[in-house]
Amino acid sequence: MNVHIERASEADGPSMQQLLREAGLPIDGLCENLHTAFVARDGADVVGCAALEVYADGVLLRSVAVASAARGHGLGHRLTDAAITLAQSLGTPAVFLLTTTAESYFPRFGFVPMPREQVPTGVQQSIEFRSACPSSAVVMGRTLRDEPEKPMTYTHGHHESVLRSHKWRTLDNSAAYLAPHLTPGTSVLDLGCGPGTITADIGRRVAPGRVLGIDTSAAVIEEARRDTGGGPNVEFSVGDLYALEMDDHTFDVVHAHQVLQHLPDPVRALREMKRVCKPGGLVAARDGDYDAFRWYPDEPAIDFWLALYRKIARRNAGEPDAGRFLLAWAHAAGFDDVQPGASVWCFATPDDRAWWGGLWADRMTESAIARQAVTDGLATEKELREIAEGWRRWAMHPDAWYAVLHGEILCRC
Repeated sequence: MNVHIERASEADGPSMQQLLREAGLPIDGLCENLHTAFVARDGADVVGCAALEVYADGVLLRSVAVASAARGHGLGHRLTDAAITLAQSLGTPAVFLLTTTAESYFPRFGFVPMPREQVPTGVQQSIEFRSACPSSAVVMGRTLRDEPEKPMTYTHGHHESVLRSHKWRTLDNSAAYLAPHLTPGTSVLDLGCGPGTITADIGRRVAPGRVLGIDTSAAVIEEARRDTGGGPNVEFSVGDLYALEMDDHTFDVVHAHQVLQHLPDPVRALREMKRVCKPGGLVAARDGDYDAFRWYPDEPAIDFWLALYRKIARRNAGEPDAGRFLLAWAHAAGFDDVQPGASVWCFATPDDRAWWGGLWADRMTESAIARQAVTDGLATEKELREIAEGWRRWAMHPDAWYAVLHGEILCRC
């Protein structure tokens, strides 16, 4: 196929509408936005299309469709790229979309699911939001401006019950996929390092290589400096993952564990990680996928906990199911050589169950999650106590088993 992507003209309107009808997509409002639309043209035939609706507070990406005979040649990707590039050139802060069938497709362009109420008012006035798309459609968004529209909110906070989990983490149980690449003399940047237990382990592995742990919380960084004991080659500093205060190509390895899931713009963060990584170096990330967590026996209180946590995380502009999106985000950030993988934590011994169930019971009554759940009207204190009781009930069952799935990526720079 010899297909060209170009701006649409008014004469393309009927052909684009036909493509949308064949794809089962709405046509309302398309003709009013042909001036910000694209077509894929194979000779005289229009075989694909995409369009933008531009508002003062954001842009709606719509009408991405490819003729059935032209599929499998990357035209949808090229059309979406063209539309996003136009949105960036217009200086819009963010681009949004609605989909009923392509929730797994658009993360490769940096889109993440989000609550409908977080979409700007202007974009919500579009025909697609008001009537053309069903209320069950998934809302997705991607930030385009230099700074994220909303700063990161760390959903868990830094209560003792949270740090109890963080201090348990080691290189072996949380970054084994990266360990073979950590040799003496390797320089490593550990982003979102928390209390620094993984950072310190890395420091021991790569000594005398320099290791720098960065976190947004000054209190947590002070604790890491005081308690971790990472050795003379390990240092800790407060920093912003979106704007790292270091030169290009500084570190051999740039690592982030359970960080990207909390960011409004994980693709931008990966680009910044790539910037400070040396050519030939590695960018590594591991994140949980909450909707893929599995446990036995069934416990309704834990079912409620999972739905509540995912709702809170997305309200904070995070992605609780980040593990499944890591490969797509890496591609969107410009990485070509990516090794994806997965691993699990499993809690099934009596001690492990008591520890895991106990820390979640405490988090759901005492941490930032609990406060936000009540403040935002998502749960009552009584319901949170019932969740905590459910976790403890599960932990006491002699056959209880819990698996935490993580996605992993190793990106070669």
